[in-house]
Amino acid sequence: MQLFTASIAITTASVATLTASVATTTASAATLTAIAATTTVIVATLTASVATTIAISGTLTASAATLTAIAATLTAIAGTLTAIAGTLTAIAGTLTAIAGTLTAIAGTLTAIAGTLTAIAGTLTANAGTLTATLPQPDAATSSTHGVASHNQLFCPQAS
Repeated sequence: MQLFTASIAITTASVATLTASVATTTASAATLTAIAATTTVIVATLTASVATTIAISGTLTASAATLTAIAATLTAIAGTLTAIAGTLTAIAGTLTAIAGTLTAIAGTLTAIAGTLTAIAGTLTANAGTLTATLPQPDAATSSTHGVASHNQLFCPQAS
């Protein structure tokens, strides 16, 4: 009986721990999703900056030799910004994938918590069944060593 009670307590504590893990994992997934959204906005801004920089570069190319050098510099900056935008797009994709993974982990932990809750329920029901099924010792016939109870359970004709 104490074994079932201890098993129920351990299982209940495990469910509580897993529930807390699910909450933490869900919060992490939400944070990463927000970071991915912010990164996507930054990528859009950088993409617009690239288009603006390229337009400025075209205008300056029509100017004098000094302006041609400036246009080359701005074109190089536009290339760098395009590379940065590509990198940030990849990072946003990675963060979105991580958020999806964490969401899946949260789902798995939720399922495990449900399973452990069901196990705790089964153990509780089994403990109740055992308590109701096992004969209780009779104070008049039981000894301090439980011999009478043993006899009642396993050797009924001896008691």
